Amino acid sequence: MSDSPIEFPPTTSPAEAARFRMQMPGCGLAAYLGVLLTIMALGSTMMLMSGLTILSSGEAARPTRLMYGGDVEPYLLGALRSAGLLRADEVPDAFHAEDWSGTKACALTRTAVLRVGPDGAYSLPFAAVATITENPDGVRIAGPWQPAATDIAGRPQTKTTTEVDCLFQPNDGGDRFASMIRGAHEQAGAPDPATAPTAP
Repeated sequence: MSDSPIEFPPTTSPAEAARFRMQMPGCGLAAYLGVLLTIMALGSTMMLMSGLTILSSGEAARPTRLMYGGDVEPYLLGALRSAGLLRADEVPDAFHAEDWSGTKACALTRTAVLRVGPDGAYSLPFAAVATITENPDGVRIAGPWQPAATDIAGRPQTKTTTEVDCLFQPNDGGDRFASMIRGAHEQAGAPDPATAPTAP
């Protein structure tokens, strides 16, 4: 194929030649625009999907939801470990932080419910649970809570308590937390804890 210009019959007028050139199939610009539009559509779709994935994973991973202790960022367990409620290598079966620092949190181990917060650090064996009350603010667990040797600041702690509130936002797993305590209480062979009616 030669690169020579198109030759027209000698009888072709300039107007006819221009019309002939306009009728020739010329899809260079149209093809280029089509490729650009396809790439833009794919890019926009991928950005949208990536954004939705980031949002959904961030929602699932927020520490204020009830989750398995092995899925929790290690720094969130620091307050429980500082108070001596968890060993350095121990991971709770369930963990719920009430804030993003983990300094206010509740957890479940194989044998007890743990609570750490500004009011102190406490543990309650499942067999000693007296009542479990679910309310819109979370779960209240009553029983003879035992203070940890120190609070999260390392200060000696002797104050005891009979009730602890684990605060849950809606859809953060408060109902599952209460169910897990009831199940562990039954497995400990203790009589059924009194379940107070859910507060309105």
